[in-house]
Amino acid sequence: MSRLPVLCLPLLGLSLLAGCPTTGDDDDAVGPDLDALAAVRADRLTQWLAGEFNSEAQSLSDPNYWDIQVLGCAVLAPELGQRVLYIEQAFMDDLAAPYRQRIYVVEASSEDEVSAWTTVYALTDANAAIGLCDQTTRPEFSEEDVELRDGCGVQVTWSSTEQEFSGGTVEDECASTINDATYATSDVVIGPTGFTSWDRGFDGNDEQVWGAVDGPYVFDRR
Repeated sequence: MSRLPVLCLPLLGLSLLAGCPTTGDDDDAVGPDLDALAAVRADRLTQWLAGEFNSEAQSLSDPNYWDIQVLGCAVLAPELGQRVLYIEQAFMDDLAAPYRQRIYVVEASSEDEVSAWTTVYALTDANAAIGLCDQTTRPEFSEEDVELRDGCGVQVTWSSTEQEFSGGTVEDECASTINDATYATSDVVIGPTGFTSWDRGFDGNDEQVWGAVDGPYVFDRR
């Protein structure tokens, strides 16, 4: 397997940028309006994906997992949507050289089986965005700055019992060429204190060729 542990989502909210994650207790206050409830849950998802996370604790207990940092911060991208995050992912021993940078657009869904989904974009000039989350002002992106990662979006459902979102990519729709893969999958669980992400690449015979083997990466909020 290559040193490519996480596709990451994977994961905008302003309250989390201030270090104050919200809970799911506001569902009942919204009432029976499904569209309003979907918007509340999409806001919550983007809040929970914003911030600084790492897998340090997991890497110390299991040498099969790298110590990875994931940064998520809100950006302005009115051409793409209302809830937009820049995601930067790097090995903790090489933070100046992130190996994955993405733009996530979180959208609400009032469908029975889907609470929200993220549309994923790559950057046309990834180097220009390194360190973006350390800036004091929110930068703005346009459609010209990104390229759609078709099929790589993640659909999640909300669990009132567990107070978390869970879901993943759809079947084999996310194309990947890393390590001779043909497609990638991502399975995630997202809560107020962090998230898990199990991202894997598979070849044409459905054999895994990259990503964690034993289970998901565990990212704790810092």
